[in-house]
Order: sequence, then C-alpha cells, then structure tokens
Amino acid sequence: MPYPQALPFFPHGSRQIGFIAANLQSLTRLVARADLGFAARRYEQAYIEVSLAAEVGEKVKAAREAAGLSQRELARRIGTSQSAINRLEAGGVGATLTTLQRVASALSLHISVELRPSA
Repeated sequence: MPYPQALPFFPHGSRQIGFIAANLQSLTRLVARADLGFAARRYEQAYIEVSLAAEVGEKVKAAREAAGLSQRELARRIGTSQSAINRLEAGGVGATLTTLQRVASALSLHISVELRPSA
C-alpha cells in the first residue's frame, strides 16, 4: 500500500519532529492495516495535543521574556533545569498543571483555564 503523498502541515515548525518520529512507526502500522479512519482520528488527536503544548510553550516564553528572565533564572526560581524550561517553551513536552502553577508563581502571574465546546 503506498504512503500518503501529503500530510497536514504543523504550524509550529520543527518542534513536532520528536512527536512525528515517536509516532511514525505506529501510524505506519495503522496505514498498513488500511484502518485509515482510525489513523486519521488518532493523527488529529495527536495534532491537537502537540498544538496545545506548542501554544502553552509560546505563552510561557513570552511571559518569561516580558519579565526579563533567562531560561536559567526561571529554572532556578522553580527548581528545575534550564533544559526543562527549553523543552517546555519549545512545546516538546506537555506541562503539568503543577509545573504551570510554579512557572506562573515565579513570574507573578495567574493561570486561567478555559473549557469550551469543540468547533
């Protein structure tokens, strides 16, 4: 069975390369099984999760820069490593609510969560 010629473009650039590499094998198996409906739903859900991680990362980076802090200084304030802050800002990891609360506290901000119906 031939592979799809084009997949939807990720708007956040190369941040999702790790995700794509990690999931390529399982997605390939799904395509090989010709379960394209399930593969498309799984791909869409993964895309939503990656997009959310990238959006949160961009907001953390903007808030850190607005506060005039380096990644290293923010990491020191919340008790983690600079590389962990880098991964968070790059959207490479999904932040836990606990981590987001520590970041918000270090930046003198608050967290607001909005749940709304899907479009």
